[in-house]
Amino acid sequence: MLELAAEQLQFDAAEAAQLYRSRLGRDLPALDLQILLTKTEGWPAALELAALVLAGSSEPTAFIQHFAGTDTSVVDYLCDMVLLQMDERTRDIVFRISMFDRICAPLARAVTDAKTLKRRCWACGRATSF
Repeated sequence: MLELAAEQLQFDAAEAAQLYRSRLGRDLPALDLQILLTKTEGWPAALELAALVLAGSSEPTAFIQHFAGTDTSVVDYLCDMVLLQMDERTRDIVFRISMFDRICAPLARAVTDAKTLKRRCWACGRATSF
């Protein structure tokens, strides 16, 4: 058995820069990157959620500055930002299937009764929402 400390799971500046380069196709300004690292405490999931929002943002620095200055619940804020980019029906599907640890197509159809489930899932995948 291997024990990992929280610090070993956190991204450093080089790892975060590589993440944003791969997700956004460009480097973030050093100050923006440092702000995100500080506010997320380097947690990969929060950095990934920020990348999803930044990919769809026309003003990434403004998002980062706003995020850095006012929000204390990083994951809640970023989830809200990702969910706000979805239409209401897609959000409803996401909420309904999010209660399960694992899901398959028949179960998703059963809990959502969505005739467009497959198309919506593909659209979320293309938008890198999940």
